[in-house]
Amino acid sequence: MKRIVIALALMLSMAAPTFAVEFTFNGDLNNRFRLYTNQARFFNSIDKGERLASYNDRKKEDYQIVSDDSTNDTMGEIKYRLWTTIASDGGAIKGVYAIEVGGIQFGDKGRGGAFSGDGVNVETRWAYIDFALGQGRTRVGLMPVNINKFFWVETATGVDYKVAAGPGDLTVG
Repeated sequence: MKRIVIALALMLSMAAPTFAVEFTFNGDLNNRFRLYTNQARFFNSIDKGERLASYNDRKKEDYQIVSDDSTNDTMGEIKYRLWTTIASDGGAIKGVYAIEVGGIQFGDKGRGGAFSGDGVNVETRWAYIDFALGQGRTRVGLMPVNINKFFWVETATGVDYKVAAGPGDLTVG
């Protein structure tokens, strides 16, 4: 009994700070279906006046209003985005990793939408580390970049430093 008390006293006298890690898992599971339209031009755009860009990429001479007997503008599609964030206690450092299985139309053999589903269709969407540095935060890796929603919103690799500067913020990337 005496040994247990001594061991407990030694353990309590050498208490180290504890660290916590927070895991969050998020996702967007998007299924889209287009069953019928009475106006095919609603889903198409003219490219150089010669060809029409659409899911089916039809020639101009094949371009017509969809009829009841046609399934040219019928499709099903999946776009799944899943991401996880691992953050330290207090959020001083965090890592984000996201994948996407996206834009796969049902029956598309080239992208894994056929019966067996054996296509290579998982892609990395984000993979970056975000940590506190000085008066701001730094991100390093493949991350979402939003310069201005009207100017440029994209995923890009790089280093981003954002510092709070009064009512707005300053971003250097």
